Amino acid sequence: MRAIAKINLFLEIKNKRNDGYHEIKTVFYPLFDLYDDIEIESYDFLTIETDHSDLPINQNNICWKAAQYFASEAAIEPRWKIKIKKRIPISAGLGGGSSDAAIVLKILDNLYPGRCEILKIAKSLGADVNYFLNPVISLGEGIGENLSNLNINLKIPLLIVNPLFPVSSAWAYKNYFSNSSVSLDSFLNTLKSGDIANIAKNIRNDLAPALYKKFPFLEMIKESLFQTSALGVEISGSGSSLFAIYKSRDDLIRAKQKIESLYENSVLCFISC
Repeated sequence: MRAIAKINLFLEIKNKRNDGYHEIKTVFYPLFDLYDDIEIESYDFLTIETDHSDLPINQNNICWKAAQYFASEAAIEPRWKIKIKKRIPISAGLGGGSSDAAIVLKILDNLYPGRCEILKIAKSLGADVNYFLNPVISLGEGIGENLSNLNINLKIPLLIVNPLFPVSSAWAYKNYFSNSSVSLDSFLNTLKSGDIANIAKNIRNDLAPALYKKFPFLEMIKESLFQTSALGVEISGSGSSLFAIYKSRDDLIRAKQKIESLYENSVLCFISC
């Protein structure tokens, strides 16, 4: 089953809570063209098999935690092999781990229907996990776990650029500072209009300024993307991936070729349209 990626078209950081998390307002946008593949089969015990050497295959893996929690809630033994084929970069602001965990819960719920409430488990695993149970264009509030379907059917031509290094979400939230005045209401009105150019001008990520300061390479990529006729460019979530909005798929293809030639083996590029 496919575990798709996401970007944050809008991310406003609000106050810090007593539990250490920040209140946020964010707009999730699903990337159906970028995904991991998740399979689960019966096994003697709980184990993870993956094609990515940097992915933990023990209790430190969020998919392991999801399966263990499901088994505990359903009062069954976790006798499964979880097979993960990675395409979504790790620690890249694209939600790969959260999406993988959500798909594990969905597969297990299909195998053992009605045994437990997977929404409850998803919320306990992380702020983004429950989004991937129903990945549509959504408003996320609280720490991102309180979701509202925006009922917007819109395809945005996007180029995703990952610079092949991870970013710590904890560092990004600890060091953020905002320089954007775009309000959520303003962005939502623009998004509902469907005007791609105006959407691109109004994207916001309060985590981005500190990330550009710490990692000048991200700023360099951003400038290069604007030189390929991008209408708007920003970091997704806590990074390190950037997304660029274009007018058309043809523009996307030309931009992808240009960025790959400029940065050779330093980035991965993905088209979503």
